[in-house]
Amino acid sequence: MTNSNPVLTADLGGTKMVIALVSPDGKIVDRHRQPTLAKDGPETVIQRLYSSIDLLLDKNNILPRQLDAMSLGIAGIIDTRNGIVDKAPNLPGWENLKLKDKIYDRYDVPVYILNESDAAALGEHRYGAGKGLKNIALITLGTGIGGGLVLDGKLFLGSSGSAFEIGHMVIKDNGPECGCGKNGCLETLASGTAISREARRRITEGETSMLLDMVKGSIENITAEKVHEAAKQGDPFSLRILAGASHYLGLGIINLVSIINTEMIIIGGSVARIGNLLIDPVRQMVKDKAFPLMVKKLKIVRARLGEDAGLAGAAAYAFDQR
Repeated sequence: MTNSNPVLTADLGGTKMVIALVSPDGKIVDRHRQPTLAKDGPETVIQRLYSSIDLLLDKNNILPRQLDAMSLGIAGIIDTRNGIVDKAPNLPGWENLKLKDKIYDRYDVPVYILNESDAAALGEHRYGAGKGLKNIALITLGTGIGGGLVLDGKLFLGSSGSAFEIGHMVIKDNGPECGCGKNGCLETLASGTAISREARRRITEGETSMLLDMVKGSIENITAEKVHEAAKQGDPFSLRILAGASHYLGLGIINLVSIINTEMIIIGGSVARIGNLLIDPVRQMVKDKAFPLMVKKLKIVRARLGEDAGLAGAAAYAFDQR
């Protein structure tokens, strides 16, 4: 890459937006963050996006025409090829939104729109845990579950540009209802939301746990983070909750390995901070139940780049298109 112009990238979620300038070698030059205020609707959020972009450009004395491109990662179902947000559950009103056109009309630079997990997968492949490998999958565990897939060194997007929505793989027939309208999706069984919901349900039904003391009896304040804290202190109930999430995540990964046979599966997102309490049982389950040849060289590891993965990956995608 001979072009030294940066890409302006964004990680746009339901609670915060992060805007960054990224150099061609994947280094984040500068960034700005602010709350999304998603409940105020698409136009308000887009205006806040513009204000963040303008602030960062002004701060670094860069004109839009001096950018190589703009590239945004957004949590939702994205028509990447046409730059359309088909649906973003954490951004109310974001349906069939032609975001690429809106941004291009304002800044007159090339614009790319990606699913945030696709962007993060490319970032981890190019600069993080998967650097140097050809085939990797990223699973992001947070409020929901997302994923991205790199095959033969290229981001795999599928026919509509929205491939690898692994969180909506159905794992349990007649399982909990998912926000997507189906039942038993992986997201309803192994996400942070699933962990907290299951803990609240079982305590409400009479099971005992130190979690009750931690939240001073307010069951509604039980979170995945609290479950993790209690599990680290040896709370049997919390350890069982995490074991259940690990079980379902393991099933999802076994299915994944059987289909795509990657060299590495990277687990990222806020819930991945639980670490080995969650991931070690997954590794053991995959080793015990997947085809031996398929897991002989497989590594299941934690992501390295944190929020930088999506920012750097969105830039990498843009640079690859130019």
